Amino acid sequence: MPLNNMRKRKVVVIGAGLVGLATAYRIIEKYKNISLTLLEKEPGPARHQSGHNSGVIHSGIYYKPGSLKAQNCIRGYHDLLDFCDRFQVPYQLTGKLIVATNAVEAEQLPVLQGRAAANGLAGVELLTAEAVAEKEPYVKAHSALWVPQTGIVDFPAMAEELSCQLQQNGATILYGYAVDEISYTPKCVLIHANGQSFEADQAVNCAGLYSDKIARMAGVSLEHRIIPFRGEYFMLSEKAAQKIKGLIYPVPHPGLPFLGVHLTRMINGQVEAGPNAVLALKREGYERGAFSLKDTLDTLTYGGFWKMAAGFKSIGFGEWKKTMSRTAFTRAVQQLVPDITSEDLTPATSGVRAQAIRKDGSLIDDFLILHSGNMIHVCNAPSPAATSCLSIGKTIADMVRLEV
Repeated sequence: MPLNNMRKRKVVVIGAGLVGLATAYRIIEKYKNISLTLLEKEPGPARHQSGHNSGVIHSGIYYKPGSLKAQNCIRGYHDLLDFCDRFQVPYQLTGKLIVATNAVEAEQLPVLQGRAAANGLAGVELLTAEAVAEKEPYVKAHSALWVPQTGIVDFPAMAEELSCQLQQNGATILYGYAVDEISYTPKCVLIHANGQSFEADQAVNCAGLYSDKIARMAGVSLEHRIIPFRGEYFMLSEKAAQKIKGLIYPVPHPGLPFLGVHLTRMINGQVEAGPNAVLALKREGYERGAFSLKDTLDTLTYGGFWKMAAGFKSIGFGEWKKTMSRTAFTRAVQQLVPDITSEDLTPATSGVRAQAIRKDGSLIDDFLILHSGNMIHVCNAPSPAATSCLSIGKTIADMVRLEV
């Protein structure tokens, strides 16, 4: 029986970050005659990871070919540009340099170039130090990769546009609604928030930093826990910013999902340096002194965290030094651009990354989406989730089943 001859099917999406908004957008796009409600505990969209990143459009060069990250980043890149063109969301394709500062780091560049080719990227070039200087005169490089597909975008503006499109297409967005319980009837799932119950034939958990808590609330047994890591940014002075033309990244550590301290000329013309990556003592701990006893105990009583920490002692200490010492942070920036001094850096915003860590201490590097009964759970969606959001949304919309 055609869907439009049935009763209206009900969908609830939890979380109004970019992944939640894009998921709702794709579901509405696929299923026209449905009732969709999006619940968000904050007073507006993109208040956490989606609104606290550096606004980079990722190309997909870093990700293992065939992984969900690679597939969704490549497709999501094109979907994002199409969306921005259609709805006049500001963006620029600036390209970026991945800079090797020595011969050891340079050995990783052909590996990344091979991944770029396997993931369908064109025009990724291996540059000599002289060629690097032509693009970024102040960069100190042994060699580098030039990635033309990378760009910058106003992600908060994109989130606002997604929310507008949802409401124009009949969706209901309820801000200030924190989910506190999930229960089931024989036919549907009940999402409880603010003393109300929302009936859903299908619900989708896009709760980001709280995705594991929502999944457990729904009765899902998980092999991981979300551990929050704060990334701190500095803004370059106007004089120092004039030395940076585009995006400048270090060669990433092959064993870590973090990309390291980089320089980003943002959509507003300012240049941002960062982030580092240090344990946050609160899931929404954007300030250095932010502390939640409950969140801290959740982390420190989790065996997977200690197993992970044991494997990254020296790296973790280095990241901690960068958060405690502007001099140490400046040294990380000077690895790329030696002329920048600590006086050129002004503390800016911080972000918190939701990092999924397994019980054995291993980091979940790929996207992780679980389907359990009437619910779909986006359990791990780190960078490049913002770039990939419309593709992730389509992946989830294809998982949704609303037939009788």
